[in-house]
Amino acid sequence: VECAIGANARHRRHDSRSCSDKAKAKVAHIVESDDGVSFEFVSELVRSGVYESLPYSQRVRLHVDIAGYLERQLCDAGTSLSLYEECSSLVRLMQHWKGSRQLTRAQAYAQRAARLAAQLHEIKWAMKLFEQALPLFEERS
Repeated sequence: VECAIGANARHRRHDSRSCSDKAKAKVAHIVESDDGVSFEFVSELVRSGVYESLPYSQRVRLHVDIAGYLERQLCDAGTSLSLYEECSSLVRLMQHWKGSRQLTRAQAYAQRAARLAAQLHEIKWAMKLFEQALPLFEERS
């Protein structure tokens, strides 16, 4: 896994001499854009393994960075997002703030997403989001 994304994915580019192109293709797709480099893992199992191999402090830092990026994207999008897209963005923000242990922010996004899901008449989705928000409140206390 390390050969496909580099020892430190945030700070170092992949060294193609360290493993074959065939091995890289099986682990992750490297996507370059104006915003930087991202990785699309071919399976949840691989993504989970890479995530768990990162030191806890680095995982927290990545969650903070991603949440900040997503907040800027949501703000920049303004009213151009559909309600479903906005709700999905709020869910992703909740997940990343939770991953960074910023539970107040995570809970706020979970509640906003739940209210929006209810507004969309997606009652099961709204209930699931409210259920995710409750433990965040209890963990904060």
